[in-house]
Amino acid sequence: MSDLKAYREERGLSQRQLAKELGVSQQSISAIECHLEKIPPAKSDAGKPHPSYVPVEIIEAVMRVREYGNQKYHDPDNWKTVEPERYHEALLRHILRAWTDPYAVDPESGLLHIEHAACNIAFLLALKPEPTK
Repeated sequence: MSDLKAYREERGLSQRQLAKELGVSQQSISAIECHLEKIPPAKSDAGKPHPSYVPVEIIEAVMRVREYGNQKYHDPDNWKTVEPERYHEALLRHILRAWTDPYAVDPESGLLHIEHAACNIAFLLALKPEPTK
């Protein structure tokens, strides 16, 4: 809705009444409203992803596991050298541990098994091969 139309409706005026108030023709008001409707907003986010839809907790969980891994292996890129199958196995181990208790703690890291699972999923997604065309 155009700002002019919103202003007019907010004041409860018809196009004719607003035109009279402004000293212009009703056709002018109608044409302006019609053209303003066609002008795209200053910033269009249609069709763009919304990162704010992702719960911050999963991002923080992956960060905690990554911090632990960086302390343990002393190389923030070490995860990229591991075969995806090993992350798949680790993912299943952590999921099985969390099966009956979603908040079970991994004894080695002190972090939740579901946090490790989230990180393993992130690694698998990052290592996913590009589809062939």
